[in-house]
Amino acid sequence: MGCSLPDEIISEILSPALKISEETFSDTSRVVSPFASFSQSTAALLLVCKAWLRVATPLLYSVVVIRSKAQAVALEEVLISNPPFGAFIKKLRVEGGYGSSMKIILKASPNITDILLSLAVWSSDTVAGLCKGLDSIDPIRVILYDAEEPRNNQQNLRLAERVAECMQTWKRLTVVDLPYYDIWPDTGFSRCSIVCKALETAPNLKEVVIPYPIVVAMPGLMMSVQLPSFLTQVRKNPSLRQVKIKEPLPRDVATAMERQFTDMDPTLKEFIHFTLKSGLPAEAAPASNPLFVPLQSAPQSVQDDIWGQILYFTMRHQWLDKYLACEVHTPSRRFEDTDDEWDTASEGFDETYYTAIRLPLVSKQFKRLAIPYLYRHISLINPGDLARFSTTLGNNPSLAKHVKTFCLTKEAARPEIDWSSYSASPFDFTHWAPDGPVLRAVEDALQVLFPQLEGLVVLAGGEHDMDSYPPFSHKEEVMLTISWKLFQMLGMLAGGTLKGFYNLAVSAPNDIQPLLVWEPFHALRALEWNSPVRFSLDADDARSLGMLPNLECLSLVAYDPSFLDVLAAAELPSIRRMFFHTGISASARGFFEKHSSKLTEVMFHADDDGTVNLLDSCPELPLLTCLDPDWNGLEISLFTPSKPHLRLGKLLVTGFTVMLHKEAKRLCKFLDAIDVALLPSLREIQLLAFNWPTNERAIAKNLVIHAAERLLEKNIKISDRNGKHWTPRLKTRKR
Repeated sequence: MGCSLPDEIISEILSPALKISEETFSDTSRVVSPFASFSQSTAALLLVCKAWLRVATPLLYSVVVIRSKAQAVALEEVLISNPPFGAFIKKLRVEGGYGSSMKIILKASPNITDILLSLAVWSSDTVAGLCKGLDSIDPIRVILYDAEEPRNNQQNLRLAERVAECMQTWKRLTVVDLPYYDIWPDTGFSRCSIVCKALETAPNLKEVVIPYPIVVAMPGLMMSVQLPSFLTQVRKNPSLRQVKIKEPLPRDVATAMERQFTDMDPTLKEFIHFTLKSGLPAEAAPASNPLFVPLQSAPQSVQDDIWGQILYFTMRHQWLDKYLACEVHTPSRRFEDTDDEWDTASEGFDETYYTAIRLPLVSKQFKRLAIPYLYRHISLINPGDLARFSTTLGNNPSLAKHVKTFCLTKEAARPEIDWSSYSASPFDFTHWAPDGPVLRAVEDALQVLFPQLEGLVVLAGGEHDMDSYPPFSHKEEVMLTISWKLFQMLGMLAGGTLKGFYNLAVSAPNDIQPLLVWEPFHALRALEWNSPVRFSLDADDARSLGMLPNLECLSLVAYDPSFLDVLAAAELPSIRRMFFHTGISASARGFFEKHSSKLTEVMFHADDDGTVNLLDSCPELPLLTCLDPDWNGLEISLFTPSKPHLRLGKLLVTGFTVMLHKEAKRLCKFLDAIDVALLPSLREIQLLAFNWPTNERAIAKNLVIHAAERLLEKNIKISDRNGKHWTPRLKTRKR
């Protein structure tokens, strides 16, 4: 049935989906194109009905982005068969050379006002068609993209020279957006110089856009701001009216730049245009009442509540508290690389830390309210940290009650380095105390600290990363070890509050241990066990079989088989995820027989010998994770049940190193060997240490893509670390 809405209404409906913003179209700031998307093409909207096709066609073609030769060939064929479509094209973004098709496209698009061209063209690409077609257009604005790679070659130099020639003949050209901070000393020297020399004689050039000035800020010295040296040459153009800085400037950079303009060349102040970065604090006006004190008339309890909340968020504890409150070791807890919140967190960490330690100095009230937050999450990393923290608590024991998470590395237990008298290389660690004395120092310190940390929620060693998924285990040589006696003490003192125990090895006594040690840990939600302690399972231990009632996630780095026997006999009503960082022993059969129906995920190591077939042992498991740290290759037998597994819907594979060509070949061999008859419910395989390539050259060389497209024929999607599954791209047809 056709659409009865007026064209104007349909246009309003479709515009948000089809429109490409000016900021996105002209974006040259990223290494990865903003159009490197793996989502469904918006062109599918044209297939809804004839009315949508009629209205959406001009919208779709008004801004055209070409990212592959196949797209260029397809557009060429469309414009040959439908010449009026070329008149719709107003903006054209070309991210490569893309062969002879570009000549036809440019000749068929007489109304182009804005064109973005990439000079970062590889020698295998062909720019002949693009060079021949550029004189067919007369744009108002030219945006150039360039990068340090690839280096100068015949193709990109030829394109740069042709663009320079056209800039001197294009009558309507008024704006040129350059990607250069300055003339590049090596790879881009020729390309940059060729283009900038042409701007000197561009007939109607009014505006040149540069990305950002070069800012030099040295401690103790006045900030220096340098404009690109090629602007001296470009300013010789008599028609040029302004140079615009594309990225907004912080206030201190803008002030320093204007000061230098006044000293060096006052005419630059009117010539250079820029904007200030948004979100900057406004300059404080003089207080109308200098004696005013915020909340002065409010009761003390109200003041404390309000200022306490302000300090809580200022010190950013809401992030850590959020993770402590939600499920442990799940994908939803991870910050993705593209997440703005992660960028904000990483960039602001140092600033937040130094702000936090200064807040108690503001006033007595701030000190009283900030101290509990300052000690809430303790991370001891550097030499001397443990000694200083122990001394602090010794002088003020009341601070210990505020500690919720406590992370201690082996390095923090070493003595502090006196850098003033240390002359060796900073990377020479021979001056450090041997591990034996360090571990004894840890043992002595923790025996004093544990009785004080009465509200401890998380205990970790080795700079534990709570966001890691799957959980990462440190190697034994860097992991901190505590004694069995100290672990028993931890249970008796903090077992009622402790929810997480990570990255700490526990030394094993010579004799077999009873289960009573686990009774106090009734709050524990996540346990990483790294100890060869042997346990007994006697009739006298029956009352201990209700141990670990809240345990959701168990990671086994090193263990004695008797530990799995104990867990098989226990109830473990909350167990959901099981991570094996080492081989799975035969004793796991009993564990899976008892608990497999509760498990939502199991991880095993790729080096596992297959003693226990996980898919046979867990017939209801929906998610299986494989840890292959070095991409050494996966044995298909580890993923092959003896009969069809009807529940497994997703398989995760992760490694810790870059996947090279030989590793990719091994992975593809494994993917091709998957038997869909034995895994009929499998719909997704996610590679957690892998990102899809984002340009035509890298895509053509990537073996995993070919395997992904073969699996798509079997209704199985391959996704990368961000959960983006591969969508086949348009391919060129043989002519």
